[in-house]
Amino acid sequence: MKIIRERVDDLWEKRIAISNPKKPHRMQLFYDLFYDLVIKWMSGITFTDDEIIKSDYFKYIQGYHPNWLGLLDDRTRIKIISKWRDGEVLLRDIQKNGIKNPIDMLIDNDRHCTYICRGNRRLTIAKALGIEYVNIRYATKEEYETQYNNSDT
Repeated sequence: MKIIRERVDDLWEKRIAISNPKKPHRMQLFYDLFYDLVIKWMSGITFTDDEIIKSDYFKYIQGYHPNWLGLLDDRTRIKIISKWRDGEVLLRDIQKNGIKNPIDMLIDNDRHCTYICRGNRRLTIAKALGIEYVNIRYATKEEYETQYNNSDT
């Protein structure tokens, strides 16, 4: 594994190319929806649970998790609202403390590509906040699996 500082604007320019190669259209949708939401949070807009449920980002989250698709019982709704609100918590933490963890880029030798496997929200928030550089942690699939299978977090 190696960590390299990279310019946020450079990463943002190629964000779809360095996103999960199986889901380029979903990732474009994610970046559009989440960036818009971050800008609203930064301008002081708050959302009620009813507004969250009607939002496109809520629908995106629901569609991203196959177990939640089509379901909107109380338990599922609470989980999605919690995940939705986690984004604002992350924004506020980054505003206060900066980005603590590097964005993880997976070097996929089988597909001959490199893509973000953890950190799409951090990249989006960094772009919205005007952060110039972020740390990127590059790891092969084997290094990544070893790192996260042996950690408590």
